[in-house]
Amino acid sequence: IRFVRLSGVSSLCTVISCINAVYGKQWYQRRVRGLTMIFLSLSLFLLVTMVTHGRRTCPDLDRSFQRCLDIGYQPEVIPGPCLTGDREPSERLVKQCRRIERGVVRRCGEEYRCSYEENEVVVKEGERAHIACHGGDRIAIQSANYGVGEECNDGGVFPLVRDLCDQRHHCKVETTTLGDDCPHVSNELIITYHCF
Repeated sequence: IRFVRLSGVSSLCTVISCINAVYGKQWYQRRVRGLTMIFLSLSLFLLVTMVTHGRRTCPDLDRSFQRCLDIGYQPEVIPGPCLTGDREPSERLVKQCRRIERGVVRRCGEEYRCSYEENEVVVKEGERAHIACHGGDRIAIQSANYGVGEECNDGGVFPLVRDLCDQRHHCKVETTTLGDDCPHVSNELIITYHCF
């Protein structure tokens, strides 16, 4: 707080009027505009982050939830039986898995069950993989590998297969479109999935 003599009158001025008196009104307005733009940019960034995070699809949440089950998380809302790992998850992981479980119920519906049958499709190089779920259920891809053994195992096909099949009732995957990292051997496409 500082005393400034304005028009011959001594007065106690607020911080804003002191800045106006010392630096001028235009300087103050430029600073306020700059701070306002920074605030608006941060607000927009947070809003976009929250919206995109909230739009995770059912298969994405399902995969996250299956990882929670694998580390030993016991579901609180989704009815079982649920196959869970034998580890004891930390308190932080339990909180995170609770949020994922609520997201699964919201995105996948109240009828979601964690007891499911995992299916596997194995096709040779040059063949076509057919994946289907019946009774109105949809496909959730768990894994996809193309190759033979550890040396020629291309896990990079997983995003491609997921884009082709996730949330569909049926799909086809052509092995001829997956490339050939090991041309000297006969490759196999192995896809695991379940229906929800």
